[in-house]
Amino acid sequence: MQQYIRTFMPLENESSGYEHMGKSPSGRVLMESRGGQGKLTLWAQNLKAEAIYKVHLIFKTENSFSGLPLCSLNVQANGKVELRHSFDAKNISDFGLSINDCLAVAVIDSGAAGTSAPLCGYKDGKPIAWRSGFKRLEKLVEKKVIEKVVEKKVIKEIVKEVVEEIPPPPPSPESELIPEPMPDLIPELEPVEEIPASPPPPLQPTIEVESIISETFKNEVENIFKTHTQMKPFLRQKRTVKWVRISPDEDLDFPQTVKDQLSKPFVENAYQQFNHLIFGKTIDDLELRYYIGIPALYNENDEKLGYKQFKINTGAKAKAGDYGYWLIFV
Repeated sequence: MQQYIRTFMPLENESSGYEHMGKSPSGRVLMESRGGQGKLTLWAQNLKAEAIYKVHLIFKTENSFSGLPLCSLNVQANGKVELRHSFDAKNISDFGLSINDCLAVAVIDSGAAGTSAPLCGYKDGKPIAWRSGFKRLEKLVEKKVIEKVVEKKVIKEIVKEVVEEIPPPPPSPESELIPEPMPDLIPELEPVEEIPASPPPPLQPTIEVESIISETFKNEVENIFKTHTQMKPFLRQKRTVKWVRISPDEDLDFPQTVKDQLSKPFVENAYQQFNHLIFGKTIDDLELRYYIGIPALYNENDEKLGYKQFKINTGAKAKAGDYGYWLIFV
């Protein structure tokens, strides 16, 4: 007979600044295990939607506590959220950790400096000082993802170089017989050279088409900012930029270069891990600019994929493992 384990934990507010409509967040979490299959069900209310949350399972490792990120938590605009997530109860996220050893469940703001947990629940209702020497196991997961992406990128580049180096096939014997009638064509080409004395009038509408495309994109952007959840990913910014949460599948008429960036495996992996991208636009009086932010833990090897600017919440210089965003200029 399969053993069934059921643990219920009330979630209480531990970090300030996450209230919704003046009310403190609260909730509950249910953890279940049957035959090696684990399931977490979480309910919460009065939790502000602008932050980036991840559900962490807290374990005691050696002389400190470690947090294993289980999944992302997307809060609705009304401050409520309901989550169901399944996992391997005996080997959670391939770290060899069991659900039986989990001491607490914490909802952590991944975009905040330090360890900010608006909600936390404890096994048997006994609080523990898990923030003392706390470390996240997320860095190991991110490193695995980066190595896979880099490997795929190198393979693609090698294939591309090989294809480009293949010389074109030699002309067939039939093609060598074609040049004989060419002298008869020369008189017909002479009048054509005299025609472009002045630019033809039909060229002017091209500018109008570009402006129409620009206005269409602006209208699409305005709609995105009206319907999507607003974000505040950075405390310090040189320019006034407004941000919203998006997915890679948004119906926006991005330039082809941006579409190519969003289709990369690195972006797909980032979205699967953090469950969001961010889209921003300047709202100051300077030149209008648009940005896309890809969430990640900083690794300088990502620059090999073509990403140049990484920004963290505080605006300080990023160190290895810092949470932030690779920015793409649209």
